[in-house]
Formats: sequence, C-alpha cells, structure tokens
Amino acid sequence: MWAATGNLRPNGRTSMQIVQQPKRTRAWIDTAAAIVFTCMGALLLNASRVAAADAVRRYGRNVDSGALESMAALVYFAPGTILFALAAVALFRRWRGARWLHLLAWGWAALPLLSIAAQWIRSIVVR
Repeated sequence: MWAATGNLRPNGRTSMQIVQQPKRTRAWIDTAAAIVFTCMGALLLNASRVAAADAVRRYGRNVDSGALESMAALVYFAPGTILFALAAVALFRRWRGARWLHLLAWGWAALPLLSIAAQWIRSIVVR
C-alpha cells in the first residue's frame, strides 16, 4: 500500500525516498572513487615529471624516464575518473542508464586486478 501510493510511513519518509537511498549511497561511493582516481592520476603525473627532471639532472637528457607513470595516469586513471564521475552524476540525477555506468566504472577499476589474476592463473597452468 505504501509503495503504490507514496504515503508517508511512520518514520516520516515516503516510499520513494526509501527506495532511492541505495542509489544515493552508490552515488557517494562513485564520487569518492572519482576523487581517489583523480588524486592517483595527479600523483602519477607528478611522479613522471619528477623522474624526468631527475634524469635530466643526472644524465643531461631524458629518453623515457617517467613514461610508465604518465601512461598509467593518462590511459587508466583519467578514463576511470571520467567514468566514476559520470556514474555518480547519473546516479544522483536518476538517469536511466545509471546502473550500467556504475557497473562499467567498477569494471574499469577491476581491470588491473583481473589482469594480474589472469597472469597468476596462467603461470600456474603453464608450469
């Protein structure tokens, strides 16, 4: 009865507010993940800059110092930041595809773990 009519429950919330709480929690988790991905990307770009400056200071030139850090920041963390931020906005705004964006963002975050797990399993099987 309450879910169909949207009447107030004894705690003062409508049924629509009760149903939407998990989406809000997921949205805040996605927001936190976007902030973490942004910070990690910024730290990696800074580490790349420091490694390049150190190579120039030591050897007088830089060939590829800091390349892996900048690649990780730009190829993995930048798209991850965009995906998590978009998923958080979609969940807050209650867009239709919000759940799929949320799952896509967490799938993107799990890619390195899946890669490591696949290499580990391969090393066991190939022995």
